[in-house]
Amino acid sequence: MIYVGMTKGRGKLDRENRHALPVKDAYLYPLRRDYRRILTAPSGTGQPDPGGGTGVGVAP
Repeated sequence: MIYVGMTKGRGKLDRENRHALPVKDAYLYPLRRDYRRILTAPSGTGQPDPGGGTGVGVAP
């Protein structure tokens, strides 16, 4: 689990731009064990597609 930051404390229908909800910590789980190698690899090096074969991140 990786800490990525905090929420703003605003609901999705907030119009007054004020903290109406509690501020919470945000964490993410990596979907692959080799996420760091994939994210730091230079593009075009033949590394696996981080989109899982969905075409995301593939140059035309």
